Amino acid sequence: MACFFIPPRFHLPFLFLMKLRHLYAALAGIALFGLLILMRVTLANSNLQGDQTVDLPAAPLTTQAELDAFLDEFNFRSGYYLSSHTGGPTIERNSTQSVCLANMASIFCLTELYRQKHEENLDLNKSVLIKEGDEATLYQAAQRMLFASDNDAMHALAEYLGRDQISKLLRKLDITTVNTPVLPSHKTLTVALNRRLFGRREAKPGLEQHGSAQGISQFYQLLTQGKVLSPAINAELITFLESQPRDFSLHLQDSHQLFGQGGNLHWTRPQKHFSMMGWAGYTSLSSGQPVTLCVWGEWFPRNVKPTEQARIMQFVVDSLVTIAEQ
Repeated sequence: MACFFIPPRFHLPFLFLMKLRHLYAALAGIALFGLLILMRVTLANSNLQGDQTVDLPAAPLTTQAELDAFLDEFNFRSGYYLSSHTGGPTIERNSTQSVCLANMASIFCLTELYRQKHEENLDLNKSVLIKEGDEATLYQAAQRMLFASDNDAMHALAEYLGRDQISKLLRKLDITTVNTPVLPSHKTLTVALNRRLFGRREAKPGLEQHGSAQGISQFYQLLTQGKVLSPAINAELITFLESQPRDFSLHLQDSHQLFGQGGNLHWTRPQKHFSMMGWAGYTSLSSGQPVTLCVWGEWFPRNVKPTEQARIMQFVVDSLVTIAEQ
């Protein structure tokens, strides 16, 4: 066997080269690991490529196991909560996790508007500046906020009514799993969304304009029980919401009217993208039994457009109602 003699003066350079070789091997291993992770993420998103239509089953699913298996196929976080206060079923998935509420939170702004009307004699015909060159009555701003998901109208109303006053409603109604401030300023919301963008996929506790599906459903449960602040305020909220049924369904529009509010948000920075969609509200089963529900999805891939997000959420709503009808 050949044996090589290394003169003493070359010992240190030789050891340095050996360590350098090990360092290069370690870096190559790290690079390979990163490549494997990237390939895994790419494969996980392969069922939602480009702007193609998401393939949905032809009819709503009839069991929770089927619905959960359907949602597990996608690489975004999702959850739902459906409940009845008259002893019916409760169906849930990730229902206590804190998620971005976006415009779903505007229902609390509407409630504060009617509280001030009844308790402080606020005239809803008063004008509010939405933005420069855009003025509307308080009632018109509320319509735009709820039925057109107008963010400018929502923030104008929140400033006019008082963001702290809106947050106080949650404590009056004993809703503890919706964080305050529920409608923060643009500056505060920007900080919160950047934390989502550069943090973990699951929101940290206490993040502004975040809450659970259970928490937002709790409000609608109180509403359908007639327990939001006072009978007069509760009745006006019901009248307002039921003036315009929502398109939260693909298959059940003719048999089940849905009322409530939805939210959709896109937050993008270089190499980072956060997108969510969620709906919350109430409907009645064929027996006449009222049910409240909330569905949500977060971290939709960039190439899943809002129209496709909406179709997925509509399908989840249809499946939840169909399961509850069993």
